[in-house]
Amino acid sequence: MACPYGSGFTFQSPVKNGRISTATPHANPTMITHSQISDTELKDKIKNREIAFGGNQKLKIYGTLHCQSGKRLKRENRVFFSSENEAIQNKFRPCGHCMKTQYKQWIYSTQNQIKI
Repeated sequence: MACPYGSGFTFQSPVKNGRISTATPHANPTMITHSQISDTELKDKIKNREIAFGGNQKLKIYGTLHCQSGKRLKRENRVFFSSENEAIQNKFRPCGHCMKTQYKQWIYSTQNQIKI
């Protein structure tokens, strides 16, 4: 599929079987803001699969790089993650548009935490 950020190359989606990765979390989860990386660097990181997910910093939502909702984000609100775990470590929730299964799991777990 084509890169939504205008690079012109294609990549494979990192989402497999609709599951959130259960790998050991990073000690220092970092995210890259779109404003702190050049377009060339961004293209290279996506091509090398160093960046696999994008997110909205203000709304704390992450999703796949080909998500229609993510394409409409303002550059100053856009952030990038290397993995789902990294996004979760930064307290982002899954996108309800491109990650429906993960979003439903997140909603269910949130509702169960609220019940008394």
